[in-house]
Amino acid sequence: MGTTPCALVVNPSAPFSDFKGMVAYARANPGKLSYATSGIGTSNHLAAELLQSVAGIKLTNVPYKGSSQIVPDLLSGTVLMSMESSLATTLQHVRAGKLKAIAVTSQQRTRALPHVPTIAESGYPGFEVETWFGLIAPAGTPAAIVQKLQAAWAAGSAAPEAQTAFDNISGNLRVTTPQQFAEFIRTENRRWGDLIRKNGIKAE
Repeated sequence: MGTTPCALVVNPSAPFSDFKGMVAYARANPGKLSYATSGIGTSNHLAAELLQSVAGIKLTNVPYKGSSQIVPDLLSGTVLMSMESSLATTLQHVRAGKLKAIAVTSQQRTRALPHVPTIAESGYPGFEVETWFGLIAPAGTPAAIVQKLQAAWAAGSAAPEAQTAFDNISGNLRVTTPQQFAEFIRTENRRWGDLIRKNGIKAE
C-alpha cells in the first residue's frame, strides 16, 4: 500500500501565520474561516472534520470538484486555506513562497517540507491522517493469484523510480501481507464510519 499525508496550506494574506494561530483564530471566529477541499466526503474533507472535532473549532468547508480547481483560488486569496490530500498540487507554490504550509497530518514531519510541524506535535498527540491506496482483488480470487499480485507490488515498490516519485510528494510505500492490508481496511472503515455518522456527512 502507499500513503501520503494531508497538509494545511494557506494564502500568505491569512490572518494567522502558523497552525496554532489558525486554531486561535478559528476559536475566536466560529465558522468564519473557510477551507477548500476536493469534495464532500473526500479524504481531505474527513481529515478537516477530524481536526475540528479534536481541536474544538468550527470551519466552513468549500467543496471543489478536484484539487486542480482549488489552486487558482488559493493563490488569489479567494479561499484562504485548503486541506490538501496531497502535496503534489501545491508544493511548488509553497517552495516559491506563494503559499504557506502550516501543518501536515502525518505522525512524522515530511521529507519535502521538514520545517512544517505535524498536527500531532502542535498540541494534538496521536492525530494522524494519511491518504492511502493499494491493490484489491475481487472476492474469491485464488490465494495463489493474490500472492502473485502481492509479490508484484513488493517488487514495484522497491524500484528506484517508485521510491523517487513518492519521495517527491512525501509519500511512503509499504509492503504488507494480504491479511495485514485487509485488517487495515477494516480499521479505517470503522474509524471513518464513526466520524461520518457522527457528523451526518453525505457524499455528493
